[in-house]
Amino acid sequence: MCDFGSGHGGLTIDIKKYFGNRLEICGYEVNKKALKIAEQYKNQIGLELNFLLDEEANVDKYFEGKFFDAVIS
Repeated sequence: MCDFGSGHGGLTIDIKKYFGNRLEICGYEVNKKALKIAEQYKNQIGLELNFLLDEEANVDKYFEGKFFDAVIS
C-alpha cells in the first residue's frame, strides 16, 4: 500500500499501527518539511515505516515497475 502525498504522516502511521506487520505501507511526499515531521512522529512511537521524499515529483522514478494493492491519499 502507498499513501500518496502522505504529508505529516498521520494516516500512514495510523494504518501501520492498526495493521502492524500484516501490511506493508510506504508514505510518498514531495514536501521536505512535511516529510521531516512524519519521520519525527514515526521515530517517536518507534515504527518501522518508510517515507519517500521526491522533491522533483517524478513518480516514475520511484514506482516504475512496482505494484500496490492499494493507493490512498
